Amino acid sequence: MTNLYPPQPKIVDYSFLNPSKSFARNVKNVLLAIVVFFITYLALVTVAFGLLYLCILLGIGILSLGFGWLTLVIGCGVMCLGLMFLAFLLKFIFSVQKDSNDNRAEITKEEHPQLFEFINQLVKEVKSPSPKKVFIVPNVNAAVFYNSSFWSMFFPVRKNLEIGLGLVNSLNMSEFKAVLAHEFGHFSQRSMKIGSYVYTVNRAIYNMVYEYDSWDKLLDQWIASGGLFSIFAGITRFMVNGVRSLLRKAYELINIRYMGLSREMEYNADLIAVSAAGNAASISALRRIGFGGEAYNRVIDQLNFLIEKQKRTDNIYEKQSAMIGYMVKEKELDSQKELPVLTDHYMQMTAPKNRVYFKDQWSSHPEQSDREANINTVLVQAEINETSPWLLFSNPEKIQKELTAQLYKDVQENTEKPTEFINKATFINSIDERREQYKYPEIFKHFYDGRFLFDVNLDTLPNDAGELTLNDVFNEENRKLLDSYYQNLEDSRILEAIKNGQIPTKTFDFDGEKYEKEAAESIFDQLNKEIEKQKEEITILENKGLSIGFQQAQRNGVEEEFTNKLKLYNALMSKLNASDATCARIEQILSYVRENAPLDEYKIKPAEDSLDDLYVEITNALTEVDNLAVPTKILDLEIGDSFQKYLLNEDLQKSGRGFFMGENFNKFYTQIYLINERLNRICIVALRDIIYFQGSQFKD
Repeated sequence: MTNLYPPQPKIVDYSFLNPSKSFARNVKNVLLAIVVFFITYLALVTVAFGLLYLCILLGIGILSLGFGWLTLVIGCGVMCLGLMFLAFLLKFIFSVQKDSNDNRAEITKEEHPQLFEFINQLVKEVKSPSPKKVFIVPNVNAAVFYNSSFWSMFFPVRKNLEIGLGLVNSLNMSEFKAVLAHEFGHFSQRSMKIGSYVYTVNRAIYNMVYEYDSWDKLLDQWIASGGLFSIFAGITRFMVNGVRSLLRKAYELINIRYMGLSREMEYNADLIAVSAAGNAASISALRRIGFGGEAYNRVIDQLNFLIEKQKRTDNIYEKQSAMIGYMVKEKELDSQKELPVLTDHYMQMTAPKNRVYFKDQWSSHPEQSDREANINTVLVQAEINETSPWLLFSNPEKIQKELTAQLYKDVQENTEKPTEFINKATFINSIDERREQYKYPEIFKHFYDGRFLFDVNLDTLPNDAGELTLNDVFNEENRKLLDSYYQNLEDSRILEAIKNGQIPTKTFDFDGEKYEKEAAESIFDQLNKEIEKQKEEITILENKGLSIGFQQAQRNGVEEEFTNKLKLYNALMSKLNASDATCARIEQILSYVRENAPLDEYKIKPAEDSLDDLYVEITNALTEVDNLAVPTKILDLEIGDSFQKYLLNEDLQKSGRGFFMGENFNKFYTQIYLINERLNRICIVALRDIIYFQGSQFKD
């Protein structure tokens, strides 16, 4: 362990670890918000107990008037009203929120003694409590987690440590130490206790405001009973909805303040990492986590692609390492011990190029550049240990394969074709083969990459090209126009969210200048005019490019085949646009449901009616799709004899009473997005077919 554990840096003054003024201010703001919530909550509970007392007295008084059907119904109804209202406010006390993860596996000191010795040495160095348990997960992450209940606000809850094996694969030993020191910094922060309070309060509010549980089911049954007795259930619902509206405001009030504190906690934990591993390792760890995460996601994507070919891996981390090496070559980076060297220049080149910038008050983590700037406020030099953290694990290959098998647990095997387990070389070859298979001809200079066409005008194709050459349309300048268009589109969405209050910020930057929130509307309009102009220019270029291809197809005598491919693409895109609109409508309905959750019978009816209308529209649309002349196969995509069955090979789930609260809605939702995903896929393939065909016309 002496050789594996990076030595503690020599630091004379540890005052940089003291909480900043901003940290202290955020702690006070959060505490104030929690105190206000508890005062409000206690006031509500006091009112509820008083109401229950009055309801019991009134109910007994009504029953004492004489035993009869009317007095029994009214008396019991009044008492149930008071009891249910109090139960609504107290029910969260008995709930326990478990932080569960099916892919999480506990590891022990007996299994990995060197890792636990490393952890014990580190907690002593940073003066942190030891984790209760240590778990491993598949991804690129490290985190603190714990189970929480109402009582955890009063009794201490020991935290658990979670280590992602994808993270271990992405860092050297010093960087691994920095990441764990950051997490143990959270263990030792007193503000973590405040975090526990906030978490518990949030769960309480969420439970009362958004969750449909046994309390709501009981109230629904009460309402459904009908008659005079159900009137008191309606009164209860009315009162509870008023409390829910109040609690929603409290939820926002507490969270926006806690997010500010959370960012300060991240800054403080980063400095604790610096105290244990130095500046260089702390910054390179942040950068390599991002790089390793990208590699991990690309591996998952490639392995999902290979599943269809009945190919899989028994060790995803071997493939992640291969992908890291692949990306190092792809991005023309230097490497050190098979890990990328991520320079300041590289980070600047790959940073987002948004024209709109704002400080996200709802983000729990600061931006990468802000974290690095915070780290560089102090200078701590430390010896760098370039060895791999895998040396801390007793049998790395065993746990790598166990977690890999866990990721594949839901994959259905094809019994007709045996599974092939691929090695590292085969995996890399599959990436190149896939890239080559889906790569567009070089003559188009990436003009068509990663997007759909805006508008294919079949009427103008024979005449649009004139004397144009391929280079007049497919060049670097026009590719930059596309990049600018899509970047502007993203900035437009951000401005719209600021304008509509979905992004709560007082100021924002646009093209390097600071503006008040009120200016968002005018800049949004200005940017949209620019976007519309760019879209018109790109549409003209698209049709000119297709016209050049059409003229060449005429010379080759295959213009009818080219036209048919374009007609099919237009028809499929029309269906995809309609499907996108359907998904947007479903999200609007869901937004309504979330805002009014749990729904009562009056509020749920508009949502159910909207879904009934959608059901009819989608059913009719599915019936009509077989009228399209869709081939049984387009390139490598098998459609089959029925396009309708390709989109959905089962009956569409129909809505009904209580639809939003059960599995039926989940099935309906899944079906709609499956249709959308398959339409999207076939449109991509139909466009590829056009572009490959167009490119083939210019071969010598």
